[in-house]
Amino acid sequence: MGYSRCLAVREFLAVCLLLVGHSVCLEETATIASVGDVRQVVRTESPVTDDPDSEDSHVPNFNRCEGDYILRCKDRRWCYTKKQKCDGLVDCPDATDERKCECRSRLGEDRRCDGIIDCPDFSDELGCYGCMAGQLWCKMREEAHCVKKSQMCDGHINCDGGEDEVFCSRLSLQQVDHTMIPSMRKEGYLQVKRNGEWLPFCGHLKQKFKKIIVDLCDEVVGEREAEDSYRLTALSPGIVPEEIIWTHWDDSAEMIYVSKGCSSKLGVYATCSNPVCASDFPNRQRRQAGDKNRGMSVREAVHRVRRDHGQMRIVGGEESLEDVWTFLASLVRNGQHGCGGTILSSEWILTAAHCCMGWLSKLTDVQVGMLRVNSFSPFEQTSVSSQVFVHEDYDSKHVRNDVALIKLGTPLQLNRWVRPVCLDTQSEFSAGDLCYVAGWGNLAENTTETPDHLQQVAIPIMPTCKRHFNTIKDEEVICAGFKDGKRDSCQGDSGGPLFCKGSSGWRQVGVVSFGVGCARSDSPGVYTRVVHYLPWIRAKIGAFSAPNATHTCGINVTLAFEQD
Repeated sequence: MGYSRCLAVREFLAVCLLLVGHSVCLEETATIASVGDVRQVVRTESPVTDDPDSEDSHVPNFNRCEGDYILRCKDRRWCYTKKQKCDGLVDCPDATDERKCECRSRLGEDRRCDGIIDCPDFSDELGCYGCMAGQLWCKMREEAHCVKKSQMCDGHINCDGGEDEVFCSRLSLQQVDHTMIPSMRKEGYLQVKRNGEWLPFCGHLKQKFKKIIVDLCDEVVGEREAEDSYRLTALSPGIVPEEIIWTHWDDSAEMIYVSKGCSSKLGVYATCSNPVCASDFPNRQRRQAGDKNRGMSVREAVHRVRRDHGQMRIVGGEESLEDVWTFLASLVRNGQHGCGGTILSSEWILTAAHCCMGWLSKLTDVQVGMLRVNSFSPFEQTSVSSQVFVHEDYDSKHVRNDVALIKLGTPLQLNRWVRPVCLDTQSEFSAGDLCYVAGWGNLAENTTETPDHLQQVAIPIMPTCKRHFNTIKDEEVICAGFKDGKRDSCQGDSGGPLFCKGSSGWRQVGVVSFGVGCARSDSPGVYTRVVHYLPWIRAKIGAFSAPNATHTCGINVTLAFEQD
């Protein structure tokens, strides 16, 4: 969910606490808008202070019923316009204007049917290209076809590409869970969607469910390190199987069917193996004129690259493809993006030391799986930092040893959209190689304008940093950029990755550190050299790892100790 929407909910909570009290506010806030808001409501709960200078003391101004304000809030002293309904900003003290809002209604026209999923129920990619609301556009026998909602996840393929049978299984924390919030978890209780509802799966001792589990893990996690697993579990005492509709597996027909009751009284708990670290960078092909996004289905939106790159941004960069920077993290405080970072494992984030000082040192949320800031994407996850480890020899004056690790309070669910990065271990790059950097930082040096869509830019590696900076060492940093400038990382991109291609694939070779301005001529960006700090990274992570830990961000931690 986007940061501006997070701030809107925060403002509502502040006012509500002042007017009616804590318990009522949390109950009311939890019903705001769509399911995509609920996660952010939890994030933004905080006490209100009487300090007038405090950032938490801001109370929004509401509009009296005068002039063009024609819609009344529940508290009829206040009003709002039709344009303010479901715009993501709270315009009523009781948030009437932001309640019962479908996700699709919150998005602009340019966000609907664009091939990128922005709603947790995929509604922004339904009702497209002449199909009725809620229907899925696809091709059937090479002809345009609209699939009704009742035909989705019914076990029968109604599209040539099977788009109507995508995301019809999930793994949940609960054995029986009828909530419609989608789950991209890699472990949990198996559930199957039928007739628009999520139904628990009934396990039997004599049946094998490997195919079902593998298909689900292929869809949610993608390429994995090892084999997936599952186990049968007894139902919780409070569950009465005879009163519930279950899904079952038919061995002879090799299909799922629905019936009431579960005679075995067993559920299925599955665990997908971890995804391999991200080492690929899709070929970037231009879309043919007139093709646009027409015909791109939900399945293609998940499994294909987006080839319409949009405006030139970062500084001189462009909008990122959606399946590339799956290891990128955004460090957030009070709903505002501050720095970038990269995922090393489900519990560790790599970033720059200066990102963990000052403004961001007080409280940091870590948001991953994000492509657009103002999105309700089901692929996003949020955790919070529990511990921060800044390099012991970090020198803020000369910006040396600018590297830090963040240990997360809640582990991430690694999957296709949230993957660890592959770190460079051999310095497999040379001067002149084009590498990529990405982030949500400023679009120019003398502006605070930031992008909504993740930006990326290609820049060449320089042979040395010594000509530009005499207080830093080449073994510790990498310099990259064009002699004439024009393309560069900028404020807000710090802590993010410098991504280069070696003989074994793409690797993170650097961490965005600093520069003189942004995209100035003959003034390269400086990146902390990852390979130089691998022993430090291994030591910090290894201190928290189990003795038999085997894989973290492309580094074998146990083996690292043996070598050292």
